[in-house]
Amino acid sequence: MPCVASTSSSDAVPRPGAPARPFGGLREREGGQSARGRRVPRGGGTVDVTHDSARKVEPTTAPAPVVEAPAPAGPVPVAVGTMVVGHAEDHAEKDADRRADSALGRLRGLEPDRHQHGPGCEHAVRRAAAPVGGAPEVGLEGGALGTDTSAAIAERRGRGRRLEEPVLRRMQTAFDTDLSAVRIHDDAAAATLNRQVSARAFTTGKDIFFGARQYAPDTTEGERVLAHELAHTLQPASPVRRTATEAKEVIPTGAVKDRVSAIDTPTAATESTRGAAEVEAAPDLDTTVADQLPAAYAAMPDLLRLTGPEVRRLAQDVSMTGPLMDVVKGAFEANWFKAKECLVFGKWPGAKPAFSHEAGLRLMKALTELRGNVHTEIKKEVPERVRKRIRTALEAAKAAEGAASEADKPRFADRVRQLEVDANLPADDLIFFIGSVGADSVTSDVDVSTAGSYTEWGVVAYNQYFREKLGVSYDAGTVFDLNVYAKDFIFKAKDTETVTRSAGSTKVTTDVVPGTENPAEEGKLSAEERKAQDDDQETWALTHVARFLDPTGWATHTATILLAIEDPDRRTQQRERFEEAWARASAFRDRLEATMEDLAEVVEPGAASAWGQGDQQHHAEGALLMRAANQIYEAELLKLKAAREEIAVLRGKDLAADDPGRERLMALVAEIPKLVSQASLYANEVYGSGGATVHAVVGMQGRNKRLENGPSEKAKDDAAGTTLEHDVVVHIPVAQWFQTFNDNLGDVLKDFQHFGVKHGDHEPDYWYAAFKMGKYVDRMLDAIPHLSQGADAMVTPKQTAATLALPAYQALKKLAKQHVDKKAGVAKTDPKKLAKDDFFKEFGAAQVAEVRNQALALWAKVRGDVTSAPPKAPAGKAGSSGGGATKPGSGGSAAPGDDRAVLESLQGRVKKLAEAFSS
Repeated sequence: MPCVASTSSSDAVPRPGAPARPFGGLREREGGQSARGRRVPRGGGTVDVTHDSARKVEPTTAPAPVVEAPAPAGPVPVAVGTMVVGHAEDHAEKDADRRADSALGRLRGLEPDRHQHGPGCEHAVRRAAAPVGGAPEVGLEGGALGTDTSAAIAERRGRGRRLEEPVLRRMQTAFDTDLSAVRIHDDAAAATLNRQVSARAFTTGKDIFFGARQYAPDTTEGERVLAHELAHTLQPASPVRRTATEAKEVIPTGAVKDRVSAIDTPTAATESTRGAAEVEAAPDLDTTVADQLPAAYAAMPDLLRLTGPEVRRLAQDVSMTGPLMDVVKGAFEANWFKAKECLVFGKWPGAKPAFSHEAGLRLMKALTELRGNVHTEIKKEVPERVRKRIRTALEAAKAAEGAASEADKPRFADRVRQLEVDANLPADDLIFFIGSVGADSVTSDVDVSTAGSYTEWGVVAYNQYFREKLGVSYDAGTVFDLNVYAKDFIFKAKDTETVTRSAGSTKVTTDVVPGTENPAEEGKLSAEERKAQDDDQETWALTHVARFLDPTGWATHTATILLAIEDPDRRTQQRERFEEAWARASAFRDRLEATMEDLAEVVEPGAASAWGQGDQQHHAEGALLMRAANQIYEAELLKLKAAREEIAVLRGKDLAADDPGRERLMALVAEIPKLVSQASLYANEVYGSGGATVHAVVGMQGRNKRLENGPSEKAKDDAAGTTLEHDVVVHIPVAQWFQTFNDNLGDVLKDFQHFGVKHGDHEPDYWYAAFKMGKYVDRMLDAIPHLSQGADAMVTPKQTAATLALPAYQALKKLAKQHVDKKAGVAKTDPKKLAKDDFFKEFGAAQVAEVRNQALALWAKVRGDVTSAPPKAPAGKAGSSGGGATKPGSGGSAAPGDDRAVLESLQGRVKKLAEAFSS
């Protein structure tokens, strides 16, 4: 269909919903210029390439179509722009024909035909003669519609009905995407509108208007008309489209204005009669939920008008094709964080809903169930997609083997043999999704771990299929706050029970030793090699901290530690470690920003948002950042997979001790933790080090699970007749405890940035920021006592006692305890109640900032203690490097006359870091 645009005073129409400042959260560029010479969108504008060096990266696969929400139900109290019908032969029409042919061909097991559609085409979508009831307002050549017709179209948008279930299923199979948001109109009014635009059918957003007797999906002609129109609903950036009698589209030139959701404000009387009581009084419902809802419910204005009982009905159908999915894509614009802001925290974009806060919580709970159902459907497809990729790789390996020189053939032959085995592995051996996803707390996120030989490829397949199946541009992390991870540092632990009996009592201690990826080879690493691994993991933990500090903050806090180190060699060692961490964090920012810029050029942001400019900018930037980070994570996982495959091949050769392959094998094994951390840097909500990961998963979650399950049945039988006591001890090396301490400081700083700083149009909930920061404060503090324990202790018990007596530690300990006490209560069911909690209600901007400062001060104290510990010769499992610093302001200062040189050196390095950061 030809495009229809409304007249506008602007030469360029902004992309609806585009982030006004997609990279501002990473770095501000002077004059709106990025480091790579590309002006980023401002205020929803288009990307303008301004330098010859700027490059556009084409995606390897076409981006998934953006699913727009149904247009708001009318009458919409905004000005409606004049609609202009474009020419019947425009690009959008050809694209719709191509998509329709491909979809129908998929249904019939045929290749799409190569027929070129046009005015003389014999296919079903044809322009009829002028209607008997009067001349149309536009003809084949297109033109402007009258104000009345434009208003009539706008008034009916969002009021149609869903496709019948059999038709919906068939068309979703054809297009391989979710079409539940589509609404059809085939009544007399729709027929009249079609006559006005010389069309048999036309599409606007997700609404399809059919002419008289044109909606006939059970006929060949009718199915083609429907497929053509459905294709239009999948085309981005066209709010109103028309399929004329010859295939034509209608797009309002004020597209952005026309799509703005105008929200009716409930009256006081409405508020008093529609609320929580309705939710409880709603009857049990047995019939189809969609049939009991208003004709329009998915767009934001319609959702706001729902009553409590209607919300309860909506929450009943949590299927992937049910009306709740329409709301996710419509009112909440395929963004979980928008849904949570509204339903849980009451931060609606404009007017408040007619239903109560309690009804909103019910709806959010239903969304967690929907999330689980979507995940269940997506993960079913992933193993076979991985298998398909293995077979493709196998064919490529065979071809490479055939073309290789005689010297190289054995290497390719190894690859071919391995892929031949892998191509026939059971699905669960390729990738297995650990645990289940279902109904959860209203603030929960979901982190899905995987196992198997191809978890790295599985993550890629999951993200791609999710976007395809749901017809969205962004990943599950944005749409459902659900992230899938490849295997990292967590492997099967070894549990050993020890039973101790005394008079009338039995104590069972379960000792847990976390597993590692390559235990046979790791056991043969030298002490120096293990220490190098630990030092590198500590640097990755520091990188997590550096990500959430600006150059001045990073230099200031690290200088506090460095100035207290007496020994010049140790000071240099620590300074180099800090600089390496900063370099990694800077590289992270640069790579992420570059990928965001590339994606901004190929990912359509969708229709105009109901959210204000500030909020929409924040959410759009977050969605783009998450998609970019996932894309880099996937690329890094492929490097990790290649290393793991090479290890498997070398291990299978039974290498002799002096074989060169043995040296290569050991080098790869030593490199794996670094590759895992390098990939994890870009994964959402993941630690940077193995130590922090092991502590969280095995040391906390695993320990709690073992305590909940209790000792073995044999131990219980042995304790019969006595009082049974059970304890679980997880054995984590001291070096990993130090990684845990550093890494969790990074998450304290992260949650301060996310929740304690204003983003968009709403003020932060400082009480919630404090609660969220408390989670990682608790984990950070948990590590401190362990640093002085065991043969590899990094600090003395006296230093630990001094740390625990600090006012900063005591204040943070109180916050951590409050978090632990409250996290299983109202924080899960209705976190807004924390605003009235006796403890958390006292937190404002200053108090939250003080939590951040206390955590940083504690970090400086503990790192100072660690670097002041006497050096040890590597023996057994080496810890993190020693040093020669004492805590700031006490004990050893730099040698006389050395302070000035140290300060000048630090100031110079700070200046260089700041210049590098802003260049």
